[in-house]
Amino acid sequence: MSVLRRHFPPMGLVVAAVCAGGAGWFSMPGNQVGTRPVLEQPTPIKVKTDETLFPTPVAAQLDQYIADFSDQLLFAEGRQAPNLPEVVEAEDVVEVIETIEEPIEEAVEQPVLQLLGILATGEQTRALLRNDALDTEIWVTVGDDVHGWTVVAISQNDVRLEQPPHEFAVQLYRE
Repeated sequence: MSVLRRHFPPMGLVVAAVCAGGAGWFSMPGNQVGTRPVLEQPTPIKVKTDETLFPTPVAAQLDQYIADFSDQLLFAEGRQAPNLPEVVEAEDVVEVIETIEEPIEEAVEQPVLQLLGILATGEQTRALLRNDALDTEIWVTVGDDVHGWTVVAISQNDVRLEQPPHEFAVQLYRE
C-alpha cells in the first residue's frame, strides 16, 4: 500500500481535481501525498480566418486597384499615353521561290481479279481469272484484253497485266 501512495495521489484527490478543473490536465509537484494539485491552463486554440490564411485577400486587392484607378483624373494635364514598343517596318524584299510542278498521275483503278489457275498445253499458255465484283470467270492468253488491261505475260505463279504506263500482277498464291 505504501508503494501506491508514494507514486499515485489518493483517488478522492483525483476525482476532486477532475471535477474542479473539468477534463483539464493537472499535476502534483513532486508527487507528494497530501499536496493540492496544480491545474495547468489549456493551450489556447488559434482559429485561422481569412485574414490569416490569405494575408492580402483577393477582394481587398480588387478594391485597391479600383481605388487607384478612380483616384486618377481623366483629363489631367500630366496624364500621358502609355509607352508602346517601337514598331519596326519590314523591308519590302520578297524572295520568290520558283516551283516546278510535276504532272500528277491520275489514279488508275485496277480490276479486282483472282488467278484461279494456269493451263499450259504445248504452244499456248492460258490463265483462268475470276472477277469477284462481276462474279465472272474468263480464260485469257497473252494479248487478250481484260477490263481495259492487256495481258502481257503468263508465268507459273502470276499473270501480268498492263495499261501503259501502269502494270500490275495477279498472283496465283497470295502472299
